[in-house]
Amino acid sequence: MLKHKLINGVLFVSVLLLTSQSFAALILEDDMDDWGPWYSSTGGISKVNFGSNDTAFHMSSWESDFRYAHMLRTTEETILAEKEYEVSFGIVGHQVAEEGSTLAKSTKLQLYFWDESSNTSIVQESVDPVYEEWPPTSDPFPMITVSFNTYGTNNADAVGNYLGFKIMGNYDASQTVDTVKVSEVPEPATLALLGSGCAVFMRRRKNA
Repeated sequence: MLKHKLINGVLFVSVLLLTSQSFAALILEDDMDDWGPWYSSTGGISKVNFGSNDTAFHMSSWESDFRYAHMLRTTEETILAEKEYEVSFGIVGHQVAEEGSTLAKSTKLQLYFWDESSNTSIVQESVDPVYEEWPPTSDPFPMITVSFNTYGTNNADAVGNYLGFKIMGNYDASQTVDTVKVSEVPEPATLALLGSGCAVFMRRRKNA
């Protein structure tokens, strides 16, 4: 009986340790309180306050210099080898388009690496955020996630450089962004080990 309790105890501690390391680890969160780390060459960016979202940044194509608006920032998070990353954007779109159309226009989300001389795209995806009238009513904003990994030779040039991201609005559309989160995703092998540990632990508990 004592032996079984010891085994169960060891298994339980092991499962806890694995669990603490296996969920996606948040490594950066920008809640849009400060424009400081961001940059835009298009203009049309303004800080807004509404709801319980303390602050957000509104990207207006009508107030920009080029009929579209973008914003980007480079972080001090170094991209490591053999990792998977997720970058989530809290974003809603707004549009009063040509001839009264309310058709949604996509937004481009780009992840890039910064090598101290230029930024190079890692992945660029066109996404369709939820579109709402201004001011938006979602609280918090729906999250859209873009991911990439550095397993094997994937994105080898990015390893050792800083991670950055860029939000690019379409022509005659606008977006509001209220948060950006960067997370490190656990390796598949770690998740599999966690699953096995949990299964063994539950069997031991049932048979004890």
